Amino acid sequence: MGQPSAPLHEHRALYWVLFLLIVFLGIAAFFVANYQFSREYATVETLPTPIVKRQPLKVLIDTGDSQRAFQGAAQKDMTVGQMLYEIASVGKFDLQIKNGGIQKLEGKTSTAKGAHWVVYVNGEIVPDALARPVAAGDRITLRYEGSG
Repeated sequence: MGQPSAPLHEHRALYWVLFLLIVFLGIAAFFVANYQFSREYATVETLPTPIVKRQPLKVLIDTGDSQRAFQGAAQKDMTVGQMLYEIASVGKFDLQIKNGGIQKLEGKTSTAKGAHWVVYVNGEIVPDALARPVAAGDRITLRYEGSG
């Protein structure tokens, strides 16, 4: 009982070789799989998706007596005139546009020789402003100017 059996003792070196061979094959398989994964991972291109924060369109209506402000997203292919009709609908006030100009807004009427509505786009008077397309971040001011 104290002596190991002869066949196990005779093949002891062979068992060690088989054990080391299995360990070596396991390590090799691990590195091959890791190499293939890293190669595939390197070929995958992930581009960061840009976060687009669109600036809202801001509109200020200044009647001289009071001011009303509106803001919202600029719609594609929408002009300043179309945007004003949307605002008039939401703000529940009267709007009349004639011959490319504001005739009446918020109860204030443009006159030939008196006060009239002036449209500023981003701080500047723009010719034919009501036909101009709006863009994100635009600041549009409608100001009733002159004596009236």
